[in-house]
Amino acid sequence: MDQNKNKNLPEDTDMSERIIVLEDEDGSTEEFEVVDRIDYNDHDYIVLIPVDQPEDEAEEVVICEVLPGPDDETDYYVGVEDDDLLDTVFGIFKQRASDSFDFED
Repeated sequence: MDQNKNKNLPEDTDMSERIIVLEDEDGSTEEFEVVDRIDYNDHDYIVLIPVDQPEDEAEEVVICEVLPGPDDETDYYVGVEDDDLLDTVFGIFKQRASDSFDFED
């Protein structure tokens, strides 16, 4: 299986399908836009941007691993804590999204 299999979201994806709400351990929720889905080493990851991110700040991305839920309709999203893995997945995202985003080095 190709480690960098392209699972970019189609441009015509309805915006409501690209917005997800995540809840942390404290019960706080935040809305995110899904900007990419990446398959790396047989694991799925999503790249998210907070919906309410201030426009005057540099965009921050969140990378989560996608784990199967109890049924076909539900997925679990778990934050990636391994720095090397984060760097690798973010690097793939940067390559694929270089036309859409300006990345700081």
